[in-house]
Amino acid sequence: MPKLLVLDKSIFRGTSLTKLCRFAKSHHILAGNVLLIECLISPNRIDRNLLNRFQKLIKAGAMYTHLLFEIVNREKELLSPIKSIVDKNGTDTIRTSTLNDNEVYLKWGSEKYQAQVGPVVKDMLKLSEYFYADIAKRKWLCRMRKETNDKASRLRKWAKTMEPVVDNKVLKEWEPDVCSYITHDWYTWHDYRLRCILSFEWAYQKAKSGQLPGFDKASHDFHDMQYVACLSRADGILTNDKDLVIPLAQAAFPEKDVFSSLDDVPDEYLYDWT
Repeated sequence: MPKLLVLDKSIFRGTSLTKLCRFAKSHHILAGNVLLIECLISPNRIDRNLLNRFQKLIKAGAMYTHLLFEIVNREKELLSPIKSIVDKNGTDTIRTSTLNDNEVYLKWGSEKYQAQVGPVVKDMLKLSEYFYADIAKRKWLCRMRKETNDKASRLRKWAKTMEPVVDNKVLKEWEPDVCSYITHDWYTWHDYRLRCILSFEWAYQKAKSGQLPGFDKASHDFHDMQYVACLSRADGILTNDKDLVIPLAQAAFPEKDVFSSLDDVPDEYLYDWT
């Protein structure tokens, strides 16, 4: 099986299109729905240059992925884990259509996505308040404030702490109808685990600064989290995001590869399309 690489917005926007397309012709790249939503569509307008750039990358060989919510809903319908998150129909459509001619549809898709994201982020912020209250109740605030580990090490601690929380509490409350079926190979499980890691990190930030991140910052973190979630179905990730994506990927998926440049990717990721 060829190795899969997740592409995030920092590499997508920071690498020349020629280099990206040449790389896509010899590697399996996942250019997901979150990349299309986050990088190409703003609340008031569509950046046609970036949209054209995205389509050219897909035509060169990169693969489009299903939306997070579609993957989770599909697993809940099947009561089993999804093996591949590649949207083959979506990939074919992007390769054969002209995205710039579908502005109304793209805006509708963006608005629909944002409507789904809002309640999730609000629930995550509520979970952060719960974690913070529990930290205060256990009189761990002083210990938390003295935490000096680098972010990857800190998130690694949160990842280990959150696994039983996801299994024994969060899934039972948020997915009561299917929680008994969800195992650690479900994409859904990784999604909730990452949500909990982020929520606990926000609680840590409140212990340090006295406040949680605002809704906009929390939403941005949630978008970035989705790139990392794709690692549950990939072998490595291409990212320059040192603020969250790199440390979160290293913490949640220590066995996976993290590359900061196309030039860092070893030959074992090469794929001969012919």
